[in-house]
Amino acid sequence: MKLKGIVLAGGKSSRFGADKALARWEGKTLLEHAVRLLTALDLDPAVIANPTKNYDFLNGPVHNDLVPDKGPIGGLCTAFSVFPQNDLLVLTCDMPFLTRGALEQLILAYRASDRPAVFEVGGVQQPFPGIYPSACQSAARSALASERLSMKYFLSLLPDLLIAPEPAFPKLLLNVNTPKDLF
Repeated sequence: MKLKGIVLAGGKSSRFGADKALARWEGKTLLEHAVRLLTALDLDPAVIANPTKNYDFLNGPVHNDLVPDKGPIGGLCTAFSVFPQNDLLVLTCDMPFLTRGALEQLILAYRASDRPAVFEVGGVQQPFPGIYPSACQSAARSALASERLSMKYFLSLLPDLLIAPEPAFPKLLLNVNTPKDLF
């Protein structure tokens, strides 16, 4: 199955104080950083965003979140609705330290098994970046329908979840919640 790159950018950024997708890091926005990672891997990235956001500067596909205010589960369900025939490599827009090498490691693990794949750091499963085959749609929709919106719950619904080897630098998976996290 074809792997599609998705960037979730529908959050409220309440702890950040402004739209963190637009925060600048190393000369580009956090959102551009995520999109460029997926482009470098030839994954034809698409962004799932809150309908109130304008990311036209990307010159690429931006899809409105079909289920806003439901967190990453809502964004994941939107991505599955827009791309139902694809397996999805899903990033969030707030992981500036993520590298192409880490994503290649995740893709290798996935391609060897065709199972959903995530990293684990310090014994904790990290849902992003994550590879979610199209067969995971029902689990995402079930979590949404039951209003159990945590990604931890969603991952618990995936009995065949593959844990990729922990990256050499766990900071690669750090997500930014405040402006000081960028430094």
